[in-house]
Amino acid sequence: MQRNLHQRSKAAFAAACLALAVEGPAAFGHSVRQKLGGYADSDGTTRQRIGLDAAIEPAAGETLTASSYTLSILRDAYQASDAATNEYDREVYGSGYRLNRTATVATNQTWNRVTETRVLGSYATDDRVRSRTWSAGASQWFRHETLRVGIDLSRTVVEQPLYQILDFDSREIGNPTVLSSVGASLGVRHLATPTLILDYAVTRLEAENRPPAHVASIGARRFVPALDGAAHAILTRGDNRGRVDETSTYGEVDAWQAEAAWVQNLWKGGLARLGYRYYQEDETTRAYRDRKVFGSDTVTLGLSQELRPSKDGTLPVPVTLDAAAGRYLTNAGISARSFEAGLTARF
Repeated sequence: MQRNLHQRSKAAFAAACLALAVEGPAAFGHSVRQKLGGYADSDGTTRQRIGLDAAIEPAAGETLTASSYTLSILRDAYQASDAATNEYDREVYGSGYRLNRTATVATNQTWNRVTETRVLGSYATDDRVRSRTWSAGASQWFRHETLRVGIDLSRTVVEQPLYQILDFDSREIGNPTVLSSVGASLGVRHLATPTLILDYAVTRLEAENRPPAHVASIGARRFVPALDGAAHAILTRGDNRGRVDETSTYGEVDAWQAEAAWVQNLWKGGLARLGYRYYQEDETTRAYRDRKVFGSDTVTLGLSQELRPSKDGTLPVPVTLDAAAGRYLTNAGISARSFEAGLTARF
């Protein structure tokens, strides 16, 4: 079970780290972004990601003051070494290799400048496990547009092969072949001062084979005019405690995550981001309630450069180049490196 826990954590890190993007100038009109990323760790696991994001932003009106429609497509190839390939990979996929494809469609609208609505649909498959996610939400600005309150609802359905293992108490455990979960989130953004933004969020997630999970976070973004940069920080707490039976392959979980970053304007159109993340997960196993602690540290560095259209027509539209690299270490002796590069064209 400890091995499976590490595999899940590594996969979660890889997905998050490969999706790193430097916060650059906001897109306007229509935009297309191509990205390419890679991940490799000391256990011999590699991952390659190719993605395409496209956004359409129609002209605003008096009532519908802003809107966008986005499409995101990802191709994620995962290869574990022979030493890192576990029994689940061998039985379900036949090897340590799998190829995941994901497509996400989302739309966002702003009404009369103070009301926001959003809808998202996503589908992912690796030919063995399939998932479908739907979500919808709305936000409203109050107090002269300095306080935003938002609510989001989501539902996810996962279809997967039957896979069971013999736990330490000689009982077979395994996840259901069809598993659904629903979630509800409440978020608050406070524009406290012209240079300080505060974010608060709470989420409750209910799955058919797990006790309810709760996640709470608090974050701050502070712009420092003297340095022409901004500090970002967020602290997240999650718990998933309650009775766990034979329909789950891991036990009760508590987790903490702390993130800090500095975003620096370098020159005209140039931006850098240096970030650090600490993650700790405590698992109490199902069978004997043993405690297992997993911890990781991640350092990332990202750069972006916006290129304006040239007068001679060589570069007809604005283009942003970005790249991010990460270093990841765990208390299980796993170290990893990741890299992503992207190109965004705006029309």
